[in-house]
Amino acid sequence: MWTSLLFASAAGMFLMPLIPALLELRLKRDIEPVAVDQANAGNIDYFAESFQTFITDAIDDYQSGKTDRLVPQNYSLYELDSHFQPTEIEAKQAIADRLIVGFGELFLPAGFNFNQEIFGKRNVNSGENCRLRSVLALEKLVLGKNTQLLRWAHARNIFAASGCVLLGRVSAEAEFRLQPYCQFARINANPIFVDSGNDVDVLCQASKQSKTPVVALQYFVDSAGRVMLNNNLDFPEHGSWQGDMVIKGDALIRRGAYISGSLKVYGNVLIEPGVEILGAIISNKTLTIASDCLLNGPLVAEQVIEIDSRCRIGRSGVPSTVTAPIIRIASGTRVYGSLWARERGEIVDSLSNGQRAAHTNSKHLS
Repeated sequence: MWTSLLFASAAGMFLMPLIPALLELRLKRDIEPVAVDQANAGNIDYFAESFQTFITDAIDDYQSGKTDRLVPQNYSLYELDSHFQPTEIEAKQAIADRLIVGFGELFLPAGFNFNQEIFGKRNVNSGENCRLRSVLALEKLVLGKNTQLLRWAHARNIFAASGCVLLGRVSAEAEFRLQPYCQFARINANPIFVDSGNDVDVLCQASKQSKTPVVALQYFVDSAGRVMLNNNLDFPEHGSWQGDMVIKGDALIRRGAYISGSLKVYGNVLIEPGVEILGAIISNKTLTIASDCLLNGPLVAEQVIEIDSRCRIGRSGVPSTVTAPIIRIASGTRVYGSLWARERGEIVDSLSNGQRAAHTNSKHLS
């Protein structure tokens, strides 16, 4: 009897934590999706929309004689096109701790630290060497040379001059232009122009040449129609392939090649000039892309992504994503969608042949 009670007690103690799960499995009372607190979701659109709602309500209160939201010592309101006018103390310290609200075009002085949010109903223009917390411009945001953005920014169009450091999330409803030597963390726009924003559809002439199907890959196609290669891939110059590929080694895609599917590569990926790939490219190591390439799908790497000049990533109406711990992009490239550098993103003049050669020689591709 005591033995039975002991086993029953042990079984009850074991099953007790499972009772809620068993009841839910039987009754299915909690089938709604889990609610997400957008304030903590990191969605830049939420930040911008919430800030705009606050500003709109505050301005309505101000115009009706209420000043609960915009008390004079905490804000600076400009109803026409204006230059920010610091107080004597602010000018001496080069620090503004007030919320800045501009109804017209707003100009911010060079070398100033703005520790509160900035709202512009039209354009916001910062001087050089500024330090900004957050900015919302309903039309255009211009960041002067060597300006630092700490949290987030949103505008219809954004221009970041040389040397800007964008530490937070930055998004543009339309066009985003960055000059060389900018650093970034997370950018979203359609499109993102790096420096010149040339018409890469015209510049990528290599992809227009005739292609030759790579028949040898048929021997490695599995039951799902994918190429499964346990070694390195050396995809021939001006070759073509219809379908996805999984490569257990490194991958070298030679000049002018065309692949209609996606690439999943366990090693390094090197893409030569004039290559066109319609699907995603995923590398467990590094992804290096030479000039004049057309890549329509997402680009993902576990270490580094380097993109040389005159490339197009994604296309209008079909945005893509480029994400890796470190991203380097050369001038003249265009990206539709998102750039997400989890550690560091850099805009450079060009990616030298020496840099690519060092990367290529890290492991023999065959």
